[in-house]
Amino acid sequence: MAQVTVGNKPIAVQPIMYSTIPEECAIINCDASWRIETLTAGLGWIVEDKQSDLCTEGQAQSEFVASPLMAEALALREALITVRHGSPNVWIRSDNLELIRAINSKVFPMELYGVLKDIESLSSSLDFILFHMFCVLVMFEQTPWLKMLIFKPT
Repeated sequence: MAQVTVGNKPIAVQPIMYSTIPEECAIINCDASWRIETLTAGLGWIVEDKQSDLCTEGQAQSEFVASPLMAEALALREALITVRHGSPNVWIRSDNLELIRAINSKVFPMELYGVLKDIESLSSSLDFILFHMFCVLVMFEQTPWLKMLIFKPT
């Protein structure tokens, strides 16, 4: 079992083995930043489409965002909107465990209810979708420009 440190708190992470992930699955890495002073969020995502062998990236800024959790949910929704007409098989990776747990459990916090219902609706047209927590350090190691993109000063 691997261990990840969040802040100063170690968290045990069980490696996940999925033998049924389609080979032609599009992999989406998404993340967000949030500024409490301005209630703005920077959203970023990368889509690796194995079927077409393309890698696309996206970014957006959102205003009046209430929390970091909402910013993460908005980034995930924007990434799904980007791929809704592409691959029918999607693997979404986020570094926010609370968000992934809410989506997978179908128990939506009131704060996120509308955005998570949008995500659920966008997901319903896909043949395969997997929501997975992915360590942001690994994500930034693989794509260092994403960190600069979403954490740029406004």
